[in-house]
Amino acid sequence: MPRWLKITFIVFTAFFGLIVILWLGLAAYVHFNKKGILQDVTSQLNDNLTGKLTIEEMDPTLLRGFPGVAISLKNVALRDSLWHVHKKDLLVAKNIYVAVDAFSLLKGKPKIKDVNIENARIYLYVDSTGYSNADIFRLKQTPDTANNTSKAQPRINHLTLTDVDFKLDNLSKKKRFHFAVDKVVSELFYNDTGWNAQVDIDALVKEFAFNTHNGSFIKNKQVQTSLDLGFNENKKVLTIPAQDVKVDDVEVNFRAQFNLDTVQTFRVELIVDAIPFREARSMLSENIQGKLKSLDFEEDIQARALIAGSLVKRGDPLVNVKWIVKDNEMTTPGGKITNCNMEGSFVNNANPAFTRNDRNSVIAVPKLTGKWNDIAFTADSLSVVDLIDPLIAAHITSDFPLSKINQIVPTNLVNISKGNGSINVFYRGGLKINDPRAPYIKGFVKVTGLTMTYLPRNLTFTNSTIHLDFTGSDLYLRNSKVQAKTSVLYLEGSMLNFLNLYYVDPAKIVLDLRAKSSSVNLEEFQSLLSKRQKITTVTKTQGGKNLQKAAGQLDAILDKSNLHLNLVVGKLQYKKFLATDIKADVSMTETAIRLNSVSVRNSGGNVAFNAIIDQSGQANAVTLNTAITKVDVTQFFTALENFGQDAITDKNIKGQLTASADMKVTISDAGKIIPGSMHGAVDFNLQNGALVNFDPIKNISKFVFRSRHLDNITFSDLKNTLILSGDKITINPMYIESSAINLNVEGVYGLKNKGTDIRVDVPLRNPKKDEHIIDDDERKTRNMKGIVIHLQAVNGDDGNVKIRLRSKGKQADAAVDEATRVVAADTSAAPSNKKRKGLFKR
Repeated sequence: MPRWLKITFIVFTAFFGLIVILWLGLAAYVHFNKKGILQDVTSQLNDNLTGKLTIEEMDPTLLRGFPGVAISLKNVALRDSLWHVHKKDLLVAKNIYVAVDAFSLLKGKPKIKDVNIENARIYLYVDSTGYSNADIFRLKQTPDTANNTSKAQPRINHLTLTDVDFKLDNLSKKKRFHFAVDKVVSELFYNDTGWNAQVDIDALVKEFAFNTHNGSFIKNKQVQTSLDLGFNENKKVLTIPAQDVKVDDVEVNFRAQFNLDTVQTFRVELIVDAIPFREARSMLSENIQGKLKSLDFEEDIQARALIAGSLVKRGDPLVNVKWIVKDNEMTTPGGKITNCNMEGSFVNNANPAFTRNDRNSVIAVPKLTGKWNDIAFTADSLSVVDLIDPLIAAHITSDFPLSKINQIVPTNLVNISKGNGSINVFYRGGLKINDPRAPYIKGFVKVTGLTMTYLPRNLTFTNSTIHLDFTGSDLYLRNSKVQAKTSVLYLEGSMLNFLNLYYVDPAKIVLDLRAKSSSVNLEEFQSLLSKRQKITTVTKTQGGKNLQKAAGQLDAILDKSNLHLNLVVGKLQYKKFLATDIKADVSMTETAIRLNSVSVRNSGGNVAFNAIIDQSGQANAVTLNTAITKVDVTQFFTALENFGQDAITDKNIKGQLTASADMKVTISDAGKIIPGSMHGAVDFNLQNGALVNFDPIKNISKFVFRSRHLDNITFSDLKNTLILSGDKITINPMYIESSAINLNVEGVYGLKNKGTDIRVDVPLRNPKKDEHIIDDDERKTRNMKGIVIHLQAVNGDDGNVKIRLRSKGKQADAAVDEATRVVAADTSAAPSNKKRKGLFKR
């Protein structure tokens, strides 16, 4: 070994040995003087405290403090002067290791360099009056402090916390910060302006609440980081430059600043480039989480947050959160939005003049694009204000194939096969059901080339155009048309106060509609007679319960709202009924259709009527009031399918009819009159009429007037009132003056092959003998002179109407004999006498 190396080794060994000897000497000194040193350390630590520090035991730790001296303090307690009132220990620690400057021990004034606190609880407590147990650190008033020459504060170079529960609970300001510290290692470097530090942190954030009423930020999150920070003693500002912090498994860029002067404010900024939305949401306070819990994103989002406020003033800090979403899938209460792109923000001081809280909060999205149920849309100026009673506003535009709607609406509401839709609306309204604030919509919805079936009414429309114009709370239908097979209706209309009544009282909504058409076939709208079917299910949609609820509300609107239709049609056809120049005022409610002031031209005349179709029962009960003026009775009976009866049909009657009727009738969903359902009265006047092959008259020829052509009887004027009673028609006494025969008729005609009882008085006098008499009463009196045959029409055993003589005793026998003579004289080709006698056999 070279000499110089040996000398160096000897010197180093001697020096090291000297240090060890000195260190052992110091340790021995501490051991034998620990009582006095404990008093000195305690005195030094208590020197600037307004409370009391107690240390149960002190021992040197040889290796821990080398080459200095470390002291182990056992069962340390720090209490303020009012501990006996609130019973809150500021510090309770089982072990505190204090590194002491070796030379300060020799001087009898030990200086603390490093502190390691283990297995401890730190509780900073502020009561409701504002008093804090941290006031223990206020300087005692001494002659030195009075002269503004405070004693130098001890400078700790290293501070380590291990297994420490730290809590700050400020009752007066409603703030609470609670950390379970696994490990905090800090190294402090002092300079002329204050100090800088490097701090390694591994801690669980149990609570980080600036307002305990609203909940905690980053609650139950594990924070791991190595931070650089600095404190400016003159400005009382603690600064944490931008650095990465690991919160659970998410890397967050963190920076902060705390002003600890008289203002005592803070500012914390968090930036993350990629974070699951659920994780980002969980870092916010509970009240904000509650507002966002119905939202989610499939992929990570970019986010940044600013939290700033006062450390001492009561109230919420400023919270400003911003996020960026690119090509993501967003889950909302109304369903999923795919291909979602947006930038958004949340701030809790929409109006800086007011208190920061949910009421003063706003969520703003300047622009959102995406697809909802595969319908592409754009929303700009989207905002939600006031998170207590939220109000949403948005401008929404979209162009899409209408067939996409099939997967949104209930499966038994509509089925759309063709068409395109265009939406451009601004909407503002409450998010809560039954929100009292009036919603507002401005803009339009256009539908072109629509082919669809409206399933509750089984109505099919083709090549239709609908233009809805929203102007606030009102809805207008403009320049629209609907086509049902051959029928084309051009529509204009309005729903006034529509949005106000949508949720509150849909039964008060009235669609006031004006419709014009050159030609309408009512058979194409026959399904309106049937009951509207309820919608029941929602399928193929991502809307969830909220959309099902909206669908149910839409069903309620369609079911309960009212329609008022002013109709003008050039030509209208229903089966055999053909009318022109139709004008009608129609009202449709939940259970009824009202036809008011309907006028048509039909069968060469005019028909006017009012009707109510009650749809509340199993069939359609119709109440009808009508006036018929100079219609061709044959055509009229043909058009109306003989009113559902076969007593007198279009094959039996001719002439020009004028009539009025007040009646009730039941109509099936197929639009047919249910036999036997008519009740009411019909006043008629048949001019220039004829009865053709009318059995009740024609059958009289079996008895008399075989040569008078009773199969075609003409008459100039026939009037009467018929009473309709279900399956019976009551014929009031009626005098029929015709070309072949005069009759007095009255009785009941049964429509169901039973109940017929019609009495017919037939004078044998030939009407042609009295044609020259002008006076009607005199002619009638002359016609009824002479022999009169009394007949009765009744249903036989087979149900068919049979004609028989009504017996009047001897007078009837004389009448029969005379009738036999008259018939014989009046018949050019009479049957044998044997057969004639058979006809009058009683």
